[in-house]
Amino acid sequence: MNIKTSSKTILVLFCTICLWACSNNLNNAQNDVESEITQNTTDNLFLPYCPQIWVDNYLSAQNQDTITVLLWSQKQQHYLDSIPNETLTNAMEWYIDNNVEMVLKLKNIEPLHFQYATALSYCSILKEGEKTAIALVPNWAQISNTNTCFVYEIADEKWNLVNSFDILTSFVFCDENEDPELNQWLIQKNGKWFYKDYTNWVTEQDTCFHPLF
Repeated sequence: MNIKTSSKTILVLFCTICLWACSNNLNNAQNDVESEITQNTTDNLFLPYCPQIWVDNYLSAQNQDTITVLLWSQKQQHYLDSIPNETLTNAMEWYIDNNVEMVLKLKNIEPLHFQYATALSYCSILKEGEKTAIALVPNWAQISNTNTCFVYEIADEKWNLVNSFDILTSFVFCDENEDPELNQWLIQKNGKWFYKDYTNWVTEQDTCFHPLF
C-alpha cells in the first residue's frame, strides 16, 4: 500500500468515526429529551390528594365535630395520598381497577364506606324536631347526570340509613323561606323535610314530595 492510498483510507476511517459519533450524540440527546418528557408526563399523571373535612356541630353543641373524607384502595391496601390526573389518565378506570372506596370518619363513629366513590359532592345537617340527620351525596367513578342522596342518622356509634333517593348531579335543596322549583329534590317547609325522587319524577311514576323521616 502506497502513502497516497493509506492517507485516503485513514481519511475515510476518520470521517466514518466522526459520523458515528455525531449520530450517537444525536441519538443520546433525543433519548434524553424523550426520557425527560416521559418523566414529566409520569410525574403529572397523579396529583396530591388532600382529605376533605366537613365541620358541623352535629353531636356536640359546644365542640365542633369534623367529618373526614378519605380514599382507601382495596387493591393496594392503604389510604391514598395521590389520585389520577383526570386530564391525562382514564381516572375512572383506575379507580375501579384499584377498587377505591370513599371512607367517612366522624369521631368514634364506625367508618362509613362507599365503594367506587371518589369524593363527597354534598354534605348537610338536617334537623326536624328532635331528629337530626346527615344528607350525603357521593361522587361516583362514573359518567352520569344522576346521583343518589343518602340520609343517615347516627345512633349507637353507627351510621343508620334513614332514606335514599335519586337526584340530578347538580343537587340543590330549598330552605323554608324559598319556594320549591322543579329541580329541587330536598325541601324544608314549616320545619319539616320533604324529598322527591328524580327517577320516579322523570318517568312520571311519582312527581310528589314525600316526608323524609
